[in-house]
Amino acid sequence: MRAALGLIERPSRERSARGASPRQLVVFAAALGLLGPSTSGFAAAAPKPALEPATRTVSVLLGRINAARRAYHERLVRLDLRLCRIAVAHAVDMVEHNYFDHVSLDGLSPFDRMHAIHYRFGYAGENLALDLDARSVAQALWNSPEHRRNLLEPHYAHVGIAAVPAGGGEIIVVEDFSD
Repeated sequence: MRAALGLIERPSRERSARGASPRQLVVFAAALGLLGPSTSGFAAAAPKPALEPATRTVSVLLGRINAARRAYHERLVRLDLRLCRIAVAHAVDMVEHNYFDHVSLDGLSPFDRMHAIHYRFGYAGENLALDLDARSVAQALWNSPEHRRNLLEPHYAHVGIAAVPAGGGEIIVVEDFSD
């Protein structure tokens, strides 16, 4: 794995949930224009014809997360459309502005991004990765104790996943978790 950042967790009394399939995520992201071409950063974000690989990547990552959670007797997480929107927007922002961090260049943390769209949560966290494909991302996140703690956090019930091409054959992955 080229790079990864992870394990941000913040307890709160807030809650919200809304499930979505990987296909719904990609259709939603495309409708928002979040997967359109870019003019700066790592490289152009995925054009709309590349949506099928993004759907497969999200499906693989969700499957690996839930396989690990099942093996450790944790409840499975469901894709949450609002968390997916947050994850996609952050991944695209990192690609367009050529950075890799939980905090955006305008100073917003994952929690700030959740609050900005009135997403309510009690526990939340984020994993970031930059690698070649979904399987190598999933393995690298699993091999990192901090990321593994996020993947297995018992409070989490929802996840938003984004996988955006970053140039050079790599993808940026954002996994946003909440209860």
